[in-house]
Order: sequence, then C-alpha cells, then structure tokens
Amino acid sequence: MAETTLVGFDVSAGQKVLDALEEDGVRVAVAFWAKTSDYDEPRLFIASPDFDSASRLDAHTRVALAVQPKFIWSAPNVVILRMSDGTIETLQRLFGNARSVHGMRLGGQTIGRRYVEDAYVYVIRNL
Repeated sequence: MAETTLVGFDVSAGQKVLDALEEDGVRVAVAFWAKTSDYDEPRLFIASPDFDSASRLDAHTRVALAVQPKFIWSAPNVVILRMSDGTIETLQRLFGNARSVHGMRLGGQTIGRRYVEDAYVYVIRNL
C-alpha cells in the first residue's frame, strides 16, 4: 500500500485539491476524505464560506477550474457542503479551535446527521 493511500483515501490528491483552492483564494473551513453511508466510494468533503453563496454547480465549477491544471487525469470525487450542514457545524464545534487536526482519523460514528464509516481530516477551523 502506498503511503499516500489510506483505506481508499488518496491523501495526496486531496491535498492537491486543497492547495489549488487556496491558490485560487478559496478559504476552506473544513476538508476531509470520508467513506459515508451516503456514497459507495470515499469522497472528498469540502466546506467553505466562499461556496455558500454560490449554486452547487458554480461551486463545483470553481473547484474543477482550480484543480484542472494540477491533475493529469481527474480530480477526486468532491462533495461540497454548506457551512450550515450539520456535519460541518458538529466538526467545527468539536474541533474548530484545535491547534491541528491534519491527519486525524474519525469513523464509526454519526457526525451531524451523516454516518461516517472512516475519515481522514485535513482541516477543521472556524472562519
């Protein structure tokens, strides 16, 4: 198993997405890879106040345009959540003031209203 892959999470690809968004000026508040009951495959979940006023299509388009030059093939499957999503609010309440959560693993629990089987966290901060 490669060092950058943890149970189906391509940690390196997720970090590239976050780096590309940062370079594009997006303030990412919460980002994590997760295997949830909502999807068959792991997804990269991202929440940013910069996406809250945009339509889902516009937010996904902004992500795609930011990451396009960074990937040879394609970006990972991304789920954009609103800052008001229960999962995001719960994570921010629990970990938003932590010094660092990068690399933290979560799972086997319901966070907000979403059951998370396994997760790899990049960032959780209150913006």
